[in-house]
Amino acid sequence: MKSILQHFRKTESAPEPPPVVASPPPLPDDLPTGTETVLVAEDEEIIRECMAATLTQLGYRVIEAADGQEGLLNFQNAPVARIDLLLTDIVMPKLGGKELAHCVSTLSPETKVIFCSGYPEKLANQNGMISPSIPFLQKPISSRSLAFKIREVLNAGKDLQAHAALDS
Repeated sequence: MKSILQHFRKTESAPEPPPVVASPPPLPDDLPTGTETVLVAEDEEIIRECMAATLTQLGYRVIEAADGQEGLLNFQNAPVARIDLLLTDIVMPKLGGKELAHCVSTLSPETKVIFCSGYPEKLANQNGMISPSIPFLQKPISSRSLAFKIREVLNAGKDLQAHAALDS
């Protein structure tokens, strides 16, 4: 005669443990924050998710896209009145970052752009992949670099706008 324990082991499978959901580590308190809307176009899922999680923790509203074509569709169909900044990889399938930035700038000249790439900035400039006048982040990107570059680019021109408003 089998023991109840032997019977139970054979007929009942052990329940699977719940999946472990990793939450991003807390960010340092000295990073700049914001409330603007950022479209992140990046074909590498883990990089896109990390950038989006960091920006969300910093207070930004984030819209994600897995390639340039999806980025353009998300830009055109955004659930917000305005996308303040496009953070895009340069090399992506379907539509590259340079082409996406051109389309976005045509549709919304006030939307700011930051390119990112695993290629060094100098090489990307020399090969005509990007314009030297557009801000650039080289991968891998730290949370600190991302936070400060986003804030720097979003703040660019605000002092001039404030002075112009005071002069009028």
